[in-house]
Amino acid sequence: MRNLILKDLILNKKFLLLMGLLYILYMGLFFSRIDNPKLDIICITFLSFILVVMIYTREDKFKATVTSCSLPATRKQIVLARYVLGWLLMIAAYVLAMTAILAVPGHKLGAAELFNIQTTFFALALMTLFFAFLMPLLIRFGVVGFFVFLISFQMLSIITLTLASKKMLNLDIKAWVAAINNAFMSLNARLGAPGYYAFLLAMMFLLSLGSFVCSVFFFKRKDL
Repeated sequence: MRNLILKDLILNKKFLLLMGLLYILYMGLFFSRIDNPKLDIICITFLSFILVVMIYTREDKFKATVTSCSLPATRKQIVLARYVLGWLLMIAAYVLAMTAILAVPGHKLGAAELFNIQTTFFALALMTLFFAFLMPLLIRFGVVGFFVFLISFQMLSIITLTLASKKMLNLDIKAWVAAINNAFMSLNARLGAPGYYAFLLAMMFLLSLGSFVCSVFFFKRKDL
């Protein structure tokens, strides 16, 4: 697996260096002007995931998957290497983005707001959701599957908001968010802080494991 990760890093080093530099500059300049830590985290975690997606869409574009499968490695090992590298890149991109925000003069959020345990777990949870649900699609269908998902999600959002504006659908997003927040606060109160965060880590691990199993299932049956 180590050699597979190194292979992807070497093949994409120029791309990662260029996009990484642009990514850090953009994050620092744009998100340092925002004073809402949750909004920063949502956007940054998603863009960090997009950085990972771009690597594997390049592999799909240049048909490099065939080369990977010709190496002395099983398809399960190839998928595992993608998951490990993907998580490493997402975490690195997130830390660099937050550091860039703090490095820009006049930033509106401090280190205590961006690097506390609540924001860290919130970021990890979002990364898990993005990665767990979208990586199997990316592995099975390539870049086409990823863009079909995004377009479908946008169309569904437009239809839902249109129906809600015409009073044809009862859509109370604030109430849903409040209910979810209250559920997590209640869970935290019952389990205590150590038990609560251990529970969150366990749920993220199980979700990632389920995603990995699905991705292996799809990749083993994919025609290259």
